[in-house]
Amino acid sequence: MDLSYYHGPLTKQDCETLLLQEGVDGNFLLRDSESIPGALCLCVSFKNFVYTYRIFREKHGYYKIKTAEGTPKQVFPSLKELISKFEKPNQGLVVQLLKPIRRRSFNKKRSKPELDAIYGKSFHSGSGRSFNPTSTNSLLCRINAKQIPFSMPLSLKSFNLLRAISVELRNEVF
Repeated sequence: MDLSYYHGPLTKQDCETLLLQEGVDGNFLLRDSESIPGALCLCVSFKNFVYTYRIFREKHGYYKIKTAEGTPKQVFPSLKELISKFEKPNQGLVVQLLKPIRRRSFNKKRSKPELDAIYGKSFHSGSGRSFNPTSTNSLLCRINAKQIPFSMPLSLKSFNLLRAISVELRNEVF
């Protein structure tokens, strides 16, 4: 999901810690529901408490949110439009959405020393990269925040494919 404030399978307790650490009303984030598979939770801070609203995916990919009693049901074509609606006051939430709490790994740019540490010093991005297809090139895989070295002889095509996969995985929250 390409939303900086979507945190994936974040626990309720970790969510509350993130939202309440600044003591500001209107902080918000999206996370996966712990109790309802496939549902999302829109979590919002207000008066040192976190309110949680469930978001369900409807037919044809639309989203609906369960808000305050008496508020008309609304359906949104995207999560961005849903969030945009509730950034305005008096829309059925306890407070309007003011500040998204972004996940830490979202769009993080890596420096050359970080890339060298991940891919090994033989990897260089750009047109001047060095690569020896006969040598053993290693990647560092991260699974649940643990680093696992991965080494085997790779062709340039295989190396680039694994590099692309590892970049995708690095941007995901597990």
